[in-house]
Amino acid sequence: MNKGVLLALVLFCATTIFAQKRTVFINESFNTIDFPEGWEVKGGGQNNWEISENMLAGGEPNELYFDWTPKFIGTSRFMTHAVDMTNVTEAYLSLKHFLNAHNGENTIGVATTSDDGATWNVAWSQAYSTTGAYEINETISTPDMGKANVRFCLFFEGESNTISGWHFDDFMVLTQDNHDINLLSIDVEENLNAGNTDISFTIQNEGVVTVNTFEARYEIEGIGSVTQTFNTNIETLKSEKFTFNTAAVIPPGTYNLTVEILSINGEEDNYINNNALEKKLNVVLGLVDRKPMIEHFSASTCPNCPTVNAAMLQLTHLNQDKYTYVKYPVDWPSPGDPYHTAEVDERVYFYSVIGVPSIFFDARDMGTPISQTDLNERLAAPAYVDIKGSFTMEGNNINVIADFMSYKDIDNVNAFVVVNEKTTELNYGTTDETEWHHIMMKMLGGTEGTKISLKAGEYKRMEFSYDMSNTHMEETDDLEVALWLQNLGDREIYNSNFAYEYSEHPYPAENLQIAKNGDKLDITWENPSSNPKGYNLYVNNQLVKYNTTETSYTFDNVGEYYIVKLETLYDDMQAVSIVRTSDDDNEDGIEEIKTSFNIYPNPVDDILYIETKENINEIAIYDARGCRVSKSPSHQVTKSVSMSVSMSVSMSVSMSSLKPGIYFINIITDRGNITKKFIKK
Repeated sequence: MNKGVLLALVLFCATTIFAQKRTVFINESFNTIDFPEGWEVKGGGQNNWEISENMLAGGEPNELYFDWTPKFIGTSRFMTHAVDMTNVTEAYLSLKHFLNAHNGENTIGVATTSDDGATWNVAWSQAYSTTGAYEINETISTPDMGKANVRFCLFFEGESNTISGWHFDDFMVLTQDNHDINLLSIDVEENLNAGNTDISFTIQNEGVVTVNTFEARYEIEGIGSVTQTFNTNIETLKSEKFTFNTAAVIPPGTYNLTVEILSINGEEDNYINNNALEKKLNVVLGLVDRKPMIEHFSASTCPNCPTVNAAMLQLTHLNQDKYTYVKYPVDWPSPGDPYHTAEVDERVYFYSVIGVPSIFFDARDMGTPISQTDLNERLAAPAYVDIKGSFTMEGNNINVIADFMSYKDIDNVNAFVVVNEKTTELNYGTTDETEWHHIMMKMLGGTEGTKISLKAGEYKRMEFSYDMSNTHMEETDDLEVALWLQNLGDREIYNSNFAYEYSEHPYPAENLQIAKNGDKLDITWENPSSNPKGYNLYVNNQLVKYNTTETSYTFDNVGEYYIVKLETLYDDMQAVSIVRTSDDDNEDGIEEIKTSFNIYPNPVDDILYIETKENINEIAIYDARGCRVSKSPSHQVTKSVSMSVSMSVSMSVSMSSLKPGIYFINIITDRGNITKKFIKK
């Protein structure tokens, strides 16, 4: 819960104690930069307590933190202000905490005093030795209850150097009402697939009376609400998870989901301020597996780099196919890595790198080698961009095709296509290393990639050709191509992947359609020319056809919202998925976009013709060494327009000034950047 909202609720509670039958004695969320007013450290460990900006304990920033340093042995107490507990015999304790364990067992607890710390009475305590987040909900009673000047404390007991740190948040002491349900959480993922979604939530009985029945409601802004009565048997301080019988049918978009407790055992809740929660949902057409992106700045002249290189090599060997990797060789420490290029400097500037080794993991500065835990956490993070690509070699020329498909609308992002050499051995430096891995050779499309925008369900294709003899390439059969999609503003990387190596491109199926046929829905598609071996078909994210060679599927239309996803399968590859929906606002489905153009004749004498449906911004010609020999804004190129089912533009470019040989034409359009090879006679 937002701390400002929480504070408002506390103030509201303080003015309505008699109406709510609840008295709040302590309600501290440590949301200031200083210790709360009236709180102090009692006894030893004076310098171990501080306010941290973290949120590891499970609340919102900030939180109370007990550090391992300076080393402390004994009991250290962080004491609250005094409260009046006259006529109170027992209270309810709630506390969240997170232990970052090291190598021992230590105890934390809550105690009370009514003589300003001369005597302490333990209300609750527990020993811990395992890293993790914990939540305490207990009924407490000590000899200090019933007195007018009671102070509580959080205490640590043990050796501080056997932990790495202890975090505390949302410390509450209060009396219980008869009927009180605390809505602890909405158990729906923030990023989720469109279609049917179960609405689940968790409650805790913080009242004295057992909860036998309660009424709850969920509402999704712009979609509707559902109210349901739940039968249960939850004793005091116990919690339970529930799911509404009616699932929500949510199309793609951003929504506010509210869950609210309406009544308990047929009566009003005595304390209503913990009955409702809200969560923002990011609903997409589908979620895909994440391939985390590793960007590693290093040099063969860096004395600290070999250790990090060895650690990263071990991690990647243990996690094949679970990452994408680019290593940028910098030109420092002097004399610098021999394979340094000006393109590396641009990425150094982008990430503000000031020293090597330096590793950015999905654009986050790690500072140290990536651990298995780091990798596992990012692998579990949701992704909604599907990236597939391939490359082939013609002599020293690399030909790359890359498809980028998004399951949600994304504006102003940049697609990167980068050629690495898997292992290099000739960029000797001043260390004892004899080989280096994932070394960046060329950033196709430039150091800022290619700027694109994607609508949900669209994919965009990019094609590049480049003469790799103009790079530090050592072997033509040892290349890899890294692909990723990134927002250059906030640096977010949506997803990444390595292209399929030395293979023809896996093209997706074409013309996916959904058509109503009475009480049936017909799904049809067409085979691409690349001869796939089969298809996986999903309806509302459920697999309905596996590795089928058919090109149609019919099912009962029960009036729901449908999302159809089709995966095109090859022997050892899979094409980018294509997606279609059946909502009323988009009966024709989601547009499939391919950025492409044709050139002819090839070979060419004097005039090269370009035919495209795209809006061309610039045309550039490069020789086989990668040097630009001609550049023309689109308005300087002769155009003619032909009308057919769709409009296309034919352009002519004079090649009379070029010498015979191999060249590459690069077309920059509103939808992407494509390069094709041609021969000048």
